[in-house]
Parts: sequence; C-alpha cells; structure tokens
Amino acid sequence: MTEENTPVFKIRYIFAGLAVLLFILSIFTYTSADLAVLDGGISEPVKNWAGPLGAHISRAFFLFFGVATYPIVMLLLLCAVRSFIPWPVQRKGYILSILTVIVGLSLIFAVFPAEFVNTTAKLGIGHAGEPGKALSGGTFGALLAAPAVEGCPEGLIRRCIGPIGTSICAIVFILSGLFFIFMSDWKIFFFDGGKKKSVGKNPSGSDIQPPTASGALPSSGSVPPQVPQENHSAEENPRKGLLSMFGRKEPVSAVPESVPVAEMNAVSEPVPATVSNVPESVPAAEEEVVSEPVPETGNNVEETAPASQENPNPVPVPTPSAPAPSPAPAGNAENPDDPYSHTPKQMVTRSTRREVMMPDSSRPYELPPVALLDRPKENRGEDEGYLDLARATLQATLDSFEINGTVCNTVVGPRITRFEIDLQPGVRVEKVTQIQNNIAKDMRAESIRILAPVPGSDTVGIELPNKVSNMVFLRELMESEAWRTTKANIPIILGKDVAGKVMIADLAKAPHLLIAGSTGSGKSVCMNTLIMSLLYRFSPFELKLILVDPKYVELEIYRPLPHLITPLVNDPTKVPYALRWGVNEMEHRYQQMARVKAKNLEAFNNRPPDPEPVMDENGDPIPQKLPLLIIIVDELADIMMTEAKKDVETSICRIAQKGRAAGIHLVIATQTPRKDIITGVIKANLPTKIAFKVSTGMDSRVILDSQGAEKLLGKGDMLFKGPAGEMERIQGSMVSDPEIQKIADFVSSQVEQHFDTTVVLENEEGEAPDDGQNSFSDFEPEDDGPMDYLKTTVNKYLQPGDDENVRKALEIILRENKASTSYLQRRMGIGYNKAAEIIDKLEQRGIVSAPLAGGQKRNILIFDELNRPSENN
Repeated sequence: MTEENTPVFKIRYIFAGLAVLLFILSIFTYTSADLAVLDGGISEPVKNWAGPLGAHISRAFFLFFGVATYPIVMLLLLCAVRSFIPWPVQRKGYILSILTVIVGLSLIFAVFPAEFVNTTAKLGIGHAGEPGKALSGGTFGALLAAPAVEGCPEGLIRRCIGPIGTSICAIVFILSGLFFIFMSDWKIFFFDGGKKKSVGKNPSGSDIQPPTASGALPSSGSVPPQVPQENHSAEENPRKGLLSMFGRKEPVSAVPESVPVAEMNAVSEPVPATVSNVPESVPAAEEEVVSEPVPETGNNVEETAPASQENPNPVPVPTPSAPAPSPAPAGNAENPDDPYSHTPKQMVTRSTRREVMMPDSSRPYELPPVALLDRPKENRGEDEGYLDLARATLQATLDSFEINGTVCNTVVGPRITRFEIDLQPGVRVEKVTQIQNNIAKDMRAESIRILAPVPGSDTVGIELPNKVSNMVFLRELMESEAWRTTKANIPIILGKDVAGKVMIADLAKAPHLLIAGSTGSGKSVCMNTLIMSLLYRFSPFELKLILVDPKYVELEIYRPLPHLITPLVNDPTKVPYALRWGVNEMEHRYQQMARVKAKNLEAFNNRPPDPEPVMDENGDPIPQKLPLLIIIVDELADIMMTEAKKDVETSICRIAQKGRAAGIHLVIATQTPRKDIITGVIKANLPTKIAFKVSTGMDSRVILDSQGAEKLLGKGDMLFKGPAGEMERIQGSMVSDPEIQKIADFVSSQVEQHFDTTVVLENEEGEAPDDGQNSFSDFEPEDDGPMDYLKTTVNKYLQPGDDENVRKALEIILRENKASTSYLQRRMGIGYNKAAEIIDKLEQRGIVSAPLAGGQKRNILIFDELNRPSENN
C-alpha cells in the first residue's frame, strides 16, 4: 500500500469500528417503549442510544433471536475484537462455526421459555402471565424448539426428538461451534506460548525477506522476489493486526528490520515450502494454510496477480481496503441492508400469532401505516376573480344599508370562505345580522352564516359557500405535522377549519361526545373518522371498544376488530345490559384505583410496579395496566324507544359523570335530535358536541343550545362545540369503505379477538346463561302461587303499600334462588323499569345483595331463613 492511500483506509476502519459500537449500544439500550414511538403512536423521543435506526435493528434482532440476542452479540463482539489483535489467525470455516453457535443459542433459549419470562416481558416479546408463549428464542427458535401453545404447534425439532433431545442438540451445537472458534482465534495464546510464528527459512539457512518498511518488495532483473506466504496472507487477509489495519506494517520477530537488497537478490532458486511458507506453485498446500478469503472485489483482483511475474520496479504489497464484515445472521444474505430481511414470512406470521395471545400493551404491535389510505386528490383553490367579485358585492350590500364597515379580510377554507368586516366605532353588530337574508340574496348563496363577532376578533364574519369545494381526505390529515406532534391523550381527527388548519380533538378532555345530524349530513363518515383515529393510535391492549349499531350496517365493517370487548351490539334491547356493564366496570375500576391510591387511569397505569401483588375485593390480583374503554352508540333514537329508556338514560349519565377518571368515554350519535331523544340530562352530561346539518333551528338548539346548524352545507360541514363552549366550523375528513376495510384487515390479521361474555348477558349483573335445569318455560302461570314453606318469609319482608308484583317477585326469587332485573322481567311479564324498581326495593330491605363486581349475580341474603319441608315429607 502506498503512503497516499493510508488515510483512506484509516477513515474506513474508523467508521467500521463506530458501526460496531453503535450496534452494540442499540442492543443493550433497547426498550419496548420505543415501538409505539417508531410506529407513530406516541410523540416522544426514542430512548435507544443509537436512535431510530438502532431501535429498528435491535427490534429485528430480538424478534428473530429473542433473549439469545445478548450472548450472540457478545460472541460477535469477541470475534470482532480478536480481528483487531495483531496476531495471525487461521479461520477456516469460521462463519459456519459462528452460525452453529447462534442456532444452538436460539434453540436452548426457546426450549424453556418459562425460565426467561421476566426478561421477555421487559423486551416486549413475552408476558409474565403466559410464560409458555414467550419468544425467549425468538421466532427462529420458536419455529424449531418452542413448546406447543394455543394457536401454535410445537417446534419442528422438538416435535421429532422432544425437549430433552432438543436441549442436547442445542448444547452440542454451542460447544462444537465455540471449540472451532477457539481453535481459530485463541489457540495461539494458550498453546503457542502467546508468541507469533517466526518466519521460515530456506534450505540454505538465509532468512526470507519480509516487505520493507515502505511496503515495497525488493526485486532483481532475473529472479522474482520471494515473499513469505504467511506474511503475504496476513497482508491480504482483512482480519489482520491492528497496526497493519491503519497502514503500518507489523514488526516480525526473528526477522531483522532491514535486510540488504543484495542478500535478497542472492536467492536464485525458488524457496521450498515450510510450515508457514508455501509458494504459489503449490495451490493445494496454500489452501490448507491460508485463512479463508473474504469476498471483496478489490482484494480478489489484486490477489489474482501472479507473484512470479517479473517486475523491475517495486511492487506494493496488497492490503485490504476494508475489514472483513462481521458474520451476518442466517438468512440475511438476500438484503443485508434491511434489518427485517432475515425474518422469513412464515416466521413473522408465527410471531404475530404469539403476540396476539399477550394481553400486554408492551407487546410488539404494528399500528396501521398511513400508506393503506388513499392519496388525496389535488385540490383546486378558489378563483381569485370570484373572490374579488364577492368582496365587491358584499361591500356594496353594506353600503346600500348604510352600514359603515369595510371588508378587510378573506379566509378561504375547503368548503366555505369567511369575509371579515371591520365596523366603524358606534356601529352595532346587530345591524349586520338583521340584513342576513339580503346578503344571501345579493351573494346568491344557498346558505349563509354570520359570526357577530368572530371569536377572539373585533370583526364580524360572514361565511359563504365556495364556488369550488375541496374534499378533505384522512390521509393528508394523518400525514400532517399537527397529527404527528399532537399531545392529546386520545386524539381524534375532525377535519379542517375555515382557514385550512387541521383540527384534532382530545376525547380525554371532552370527555364524552354527542354527535347529531340529519340523514346524509356526514354523521356516519365522522364516526368512521373517529374510529380510524383510535385504530391509528392504540393497540388492542391499550383500547377496548363497545360498538352499538342498531341499524346493523353502519359499523358492520368493524366486526373483526380485536379492539372489541364484545361483538357488535345490534339488538336495542341488549344495549341497557352493555351500558349497565359499563357502569359496573367503572365502579370496579374505581375500587381498584383506590386500592393502589391512584386518582385516575393515567396515574394507575404509570405507577411503579407493585412490589407484591395487590388484591381487589374479590381476591384477584390488580393488573398493572388497564385499557381505555370507549362506548360508541351509533343511533340513540332506536334505543330510547325501548322500554328501558329510563335505565339507558341513567346508565349514560352515570358513566358521563364518573367515567373520565376511570378511562371510560362515551360517544353518542343520533340522526333524530329531538328533546325526547337527547334529553336534558343526557345533553347536560355530554359537554362536547358535534352538530351536522339539521332541518330546523329547533333541532340545532337541542344539540348546541343555539341556532346555526340548520345553515350548514351538509356532506361533512359541522359545528364543533368544545367542553369550554367554544364553537368552531369544521369540514370533516373523508374516508371510504375500502380504506376502512384495509385498516380492519390489517389490524385483525395481527391480533385475535377475545370477548368478555358478561357484557351483554341478559341481566345487569352478568348472570351466566341458563343451563336448562331451571328453565322458566317449564312453569305454567299457576305455578307462581305461594307455597306453604314460603309464606312465613314472604310475609315477614312485605311492607305496607307493596302491591302484588312485589309479593310475586319475592316468591319467585326465593323459590328459584335467582335475583336479577331481566329474570323478573321475563318471568313476570313486566317492563324493565318496573323490574329494576322491585329489585332496588328488595336490595334496600336486605333481601338481595348489591350487584357483585366481576359480572357475578346477586346473592339472596335471607335464603337460610326459609323453612323448607324436609325431603322425608
């Protein structure tokens, strides 16, 4: 190597060492919390010391090799360090030895996943509650040696030779691979006394001359220079000493630093081969001694030059242009630049199925990519000539009614344009509102809305429809900076305001939402946008949904979502049970938060790990985290027309009043905004409202407590009223059914559905279905008469004023040992509200217990007082 090329190789090796260091840092600073950041779920900096690239690479290694990544990285680090030590090496079959050790490590970690459950839980590839499903050996080890779990068969090797045989194979692989690595790299330090091999001699006894200090070989006119084979291989081998790597020649013991050129020229015959020196005329012997070549194009070209060719000029000794690459993991040969290319497709599928079984928010879960959404069409701006004409017309209208004001500003949005009027001092804003119809006539507008004044401004705003309307697509909002950097805890995309600004609401601050509008106004599209926003932010372990769709078709596309805690609720008569379950879940969460002294769900989920399991009132351990629960009701009118209207109203109000701290939120939608549907109690407890176009100003007042919604344009044009009472006009985003289908398929392909069967059982306490032994269809009406052994107890607990229904209900409860509202409703043929009233009376008198947490039925507290006849009678 010439002197002028020395700095090039220095820089190259410095960057190679830096890459090795960053790779090691990325592995040992990996945290599963970076997954949500990388997927766009959380706007926080990546905690990995090697940044996002290091987080991606470490994520791929842990997913493919599991806990075995740590010893694998240490092995690769040891091999890399050995390459920098200036001692000769003979690495025949070296990469194969490393791969053998890697396979053995993956197998041994995969055979016993329960032993490493704590580590896998921290890495996000396992869960402490299900140790058998931990990816301790990664997807590679799971494919070969994992035990059988639900949804995944045994590994291929384990299925053939069992766990003991698999463990023996793994140990043999590890020991044999380490043995060959030791013999290649470290044998010289232990068996050769820690000394380098001396350069051999020719039969005449003269030392063979190494390269000179300048890197050139001595030459003569008739005799080709003879280079010691060992030293020549060391110069060509990328895995050479530290000094030669930076352009400096290694000092060779047993060879003087300078030998006269005449002494080299005295060699007139070829040098016979010794143990460490083999001439190029013996290729077979050379293959046995020279270490395994590295496939680098530049080195190969230089190495093919014949060494015996005459060259009167000094010939530089070939030196490598780059160090040998570290041995790559198996399967990474196709695309070494892609950190995920080493994972076969079927292994990804197997790993994903394992992730499904982990009810842990730290499990790796891939949020839907924005690329699944359709690209927005190019929007056309409003014609400037039309805007100038509209401003002039509006100014002329103001002048004709002698209103001293000037059109000072124009704000163009996707669907409407706001013209702002600066009134002169002393001009009342009511003058502008009084000529609203005249302005609409002069402007030839189908709809007009006046803001007197514009919130936060000293101007009066007049909003008119655009001549050219532009659609707002969900993808462009998802790709916006506002969505990527939002600090909302539960962000929901609404659309764009009048100025084209992306509008995002925080459901956590709302904390409940009422959506109303007539048919075709955009209410259903808004619901789809809301659900899509949730799917793009939360995994099924962070969010649970209850979707109520009495119309059967609006939310049917979301049926396969793993976020659902219960199947779609289509029967309006079952909605009261789902809402009552939500009330019970809210109370249960409050009891759990009280046990760990947390005031809200955020404090509950962010608390430090409990040193010892904390038990709830039922003796069950309190989980470390609880998911959000959002109940979405698509059509409230159908539910309020059932017999359980009062119970539905009560449940909605209870959840709305106390659900926020427990992480339970309501989204109620209706296309019939009447007073008997959106009652005053419901409206008062749902402070955040979205109003689409309605038919009358009265309907607008029911929703917003003010007029304005009747003047909207429809097709996504909405008025958003926040919890503080501020009003914003927004054009909602558009998302099509094919887009929704792609997102639903993407999410459902990763995680299987797991339902809570107690959500919509036919009583509010979550009573299990009848097993047939106590079927009420077997009883005739005359069987409901009092029995002798019940008379005493029934009469004891009856009070003055009780009607026949209370007596009959008490007899049925004591005889059948079942107490629930829905049971009495069916058994006695009365309404739900009446049955609930009777149950409440019996609970106050101490006859039945309160609803038990966890979906269990009520207990009958006086059952032991019954004086039943003995079986002998």
